[in-house]
Formats: sequence, structure tokens, C-alpha cells
Amino acid sequence: METNELRTLWDRLLGNLPDLVQFEVWRLVHSFEVVQHGIIKTAEKNMALHRQMDADHRLRYCSSVMNNVEGSPRPLVALKSATNGAA
Repeated sequence: METNELRTLWDRLLGNLPDLVQFEVWRLVHSFEVVQHGIIKTAEKNMALHRQMDADHRLRYCSSVMNNVEGSPRPLVALKSATNGAA
């Protein structure tokens, strides 16, 4: 259910939803609150840039915000443990 809430937030603030898998990866690595924070900060940045961020820029910026939240795990470490070291 949380993934759907995050997708709804993204759609309302940024439009053009990333693939469902992207949200699932973010949720494996980060808490709901961290992902939510990343989406909100990305929307603020997009507005500051007069909605000129392309899809790739939005994804990378959002991931960067999440990765830099204090206490957030390093993405590669979390992804490796989630995939049994296959990352």
C-alpha cells in the first residue's frame, strides 16, 4: 500500500511515473518517509527550474536526495543484501 501512496504523490507532484520497480527499489533501500521526502524535494527543485527537469534528471535527483538523508543506508549495500549480493 505504501508504494501506491508514493506513486500517487509522484504523479500529483511530478507526473510521468517511473516504473513500479523503481519505487520498489527505493522502498527496499529507504524508509517510506525518506522516499516521500525525496519526492517532495524533487518537486520543489522541478518547480524552481520552471518544470524543465526531464525524467532522468528527476529520477537521479530524487535518488540523490534520498541517499543524502542523514541515517539513510548506502544504496549499494542495501541493494546487495536485498539481492543476496548479486548487485
